[in-house]
Order: sequence, then C-alpha cells, then structure tokens
Amino acid sequence: MTDDDKQTPDDRAPRRGGRAPSGKRGKFAFRVTAELREKLEAAAAASGRPVSEEIEMRLEASFREPEIIEDAVDRAKNAMLDVLVEKEKKNHGGPYGTYAGLVFGNMLSERVNEAKQMFGSNVEWIFDDAMVGYVYHAMQNTAGLIIVDVVKTYRNSHQPISMMARGLGIDIEGLTEDQMREKVADHFKQHAPPLR
Repeated sequence: MTDDDKQTPDDRAPRRGGRAPSGKRGKFAFRVTAELREKLEAAAAASGRPVSEEIEMRLEASFREPEIIEDAVDRAKNAMLDVLVEKEKKNHGGPYGTYAGLVFGNMLSERVNEAKQMFGSNVEWIFDDAMVGYVYHAMQNTAGLIIVDVVKTYRNSHQPISMMARGLGIDIEGLTEDQMREKVADHFKQHAPPLR
C-alpha cells in the first residue's frame, strides 16, 4: 500500500446524518460531566448527528452568541409589546376603547386644524385662548359622536348611519349625515343610565 492509498478519517464517507468533510479536522479532547455527556448524546441522537458533530455545531453556535442573543432579545421585546398592547386594550374598553381613542384623536386634530385656519395663529393651539375655546365648543358632543361611530363600526361596518337611526326609531327626514349622527348620539345620551 502506498502513501496515496492510505485514508485519513477525513477521507471516509460521512456517517449517518453527518456532513461531508470540509477542510482538515483535528482532534480535541476534553472532559465533561456525566450529565453533560448524556445531554450531548441525547441531542446528537435527536439530530441524527454523531456526538462529535453535535459538539462542534454547538461550539460554532457559541461564537454567534451575540447575534443569537440580539435575535432573542428582539423576539422578547416584540412579545412584551404584544402583551402590553393587549393589556392596554383590555384596560381601555377593549378594541372599542382603542378605536374610540383613535376616533377622538382624529376629531381633535380636525378641530385644531379648523381653529388654526380660522384664527390664523402660529401659536400652539393650547396656548391660544380663542383656539382653545373653539376646540372646546366644537368637541362638546364628541363623546356621543364617538360612541355612534364605534357602535356603527362594530355592529356592522357596512351599515350607513341612516339605517342605524331608522333602527333606533329616529325621524331622519331631510337630515344630513352629520345631523343624523348627532340625533343618534342624543338618543344614546337620553337612554344612558344615570352616573353614580
């Protein structure tokens, strides 16, 4: 047998579930506890790799640890954010409260923009008494309008306000959509239980 005929361990075919040889491999002996050995053997059996490849794969992964940790932290942050969002929904009227908050924010923005155009002020609206007064009066019926909007959206997103008003027994003849919305809001105000 010549030197060319001799095979090294790296020249042999890969074992069950193993990988093809990639470059020169060397031996590295070290001691482990019986418990760690059992864990490595179980992990190797589950993955279909020889124990030596399981150890090598795990060691290589340890050098990618910062990336792995960053990914795990990102996943944990997203999961925590999801939990907080769900908690906020529950604490603020569920999806209805969340939606009502969005509707209120949109209505407030519209009234503030109207005030800025009307008064032509460059001052932030909360520091201009005239704009605050306008926004206050324009938003007085907002709670009722928001309730109508939330109810309409969640009862049936395709149901027009006129159908809701008719369903509540409100005479809507000749009314605009905004007037119908106000009548529906008034209806809910009149039928609301007294505050304690």
